[in-house]
Amino acid sequence: MGINVPAKPCHAVRKERGGFRAVPLRPPSLFLSLCAAEGEGGLQRGKREGAQDRNPLPPLHLSTTAQAGKAQHARFTVPQKEGEAKVRCFIREKKIYCGDRYREVDIFSYTDTQKLSSGRGKRSKKVRESEPKQKNLNDKNARRYFIQTANLNFGSDPEALHVTATYSGKYLPATVEEAEREVTNYLRRVQYRRQKEGLPPLKYMLVTAYTTRRNSEKPVRIHHHIIMSGGLDRDAVEELWRKRKRKGQKKGDRIGFCNADRLQSDENGIAALCTYLVKQSGGKKRWTSSHNLERPYSRTNDGKYNHRQIEKWARERPGREFWEKKYPGWTLTDEDYGIQYEYNDFTGWSIYLKLRKKE
Repeated sequence: MGINVPAKPCHAVRKERGGFRAVPLRPPSLFLSLCAAEGEGGLQRGKREGAQDRNPLPPLHLSTTAQAGKAQHARFTVPQKEGEAKVRCFIREKKIYCGDRYREVDIFSYTDTQKLSSGRGKRSKKVRESEPKQKNLNDKNARRYFIQTANLNFGSDPEALHVTATYSGKYLPATVEEAEREVTNYLRRVQYRRQKEGLPPLKYMLVTAYTTRRNSEKPVRIHHHIIMSGGLDRDAVEELWRKRKRKGQKKGDRIGFCNADRLQSDENGIAALCTYLVKQSGGKKRWTSSHNLERPYSRTNDGKYNHRQIEKWARERPGREFWEKKYPGWTLTDEDYGIQYEYNDFTGWSIYLKLRKKE
């Protein structure tokens, strides 16, 4: 049984017939669905329900022009193979300013979707960094923000203090919330003493650290680390870690051990202390701070680097001198802590720099 196949391809069906649609052909038992699809075109045999395809027809290929121009009228689309779709992206440089002596630089890929909302090729204005919603120092973003904020507010203060406060067995709190209430009362006493001595309002960053027993959420070994602005005598700061005095007492009971040390700032500022606080082995840590702290700010630049450069640097791992040329007046905090390379299967390589002001 023969079937007459039109000499012209399916996209040449006359527009006066109403566009591209199935055209019935004789014999009535069969019809041909003329369709065009991007990358693959041809005649598709239409069959009645249950009928057998005894006379398969060869595909009728469309020209490239027809495929491009008529793809929107296709009845189907050829599914793309897994891994073929590529996300277009570009390289963004983000400088995070954390005072006069410390800053961080992120060099990473930025996708087209993100570009539409931010505007590629523009150098942004300075923007305040958002405080992370998660105040748990086991969270990566919270750790970064903590280090940036600490360097900005206390890195250049020669009198800033690092206070460690623990609990004796008698006054050991049952919950983390109870411990935080206790240390908040202590900070109020410190602030009151500062007011009496005519010092500026207290600035502080508080880290509450603890561990939990196996198969239990009950906290144990609760203690606090506090970075606070200087001015008060260290002995006075330690003496205030007491309970309110009761009737007949000259001083309240000691809550536990308290030690106040000057911040040991080195060539990298207080990065060593901050790293210690956020990377203590084991346990859980969460932090809070006073509301009068300065927040780090950032600025982005989308036209400085490209993917080839980033991939080359990730392979070659250039040294300190290379980055000093890229950022005059600044140098890596150190060879290990000051630079980090990370690879992501979706966006490629990213580079994270921690810089200090050269003397």
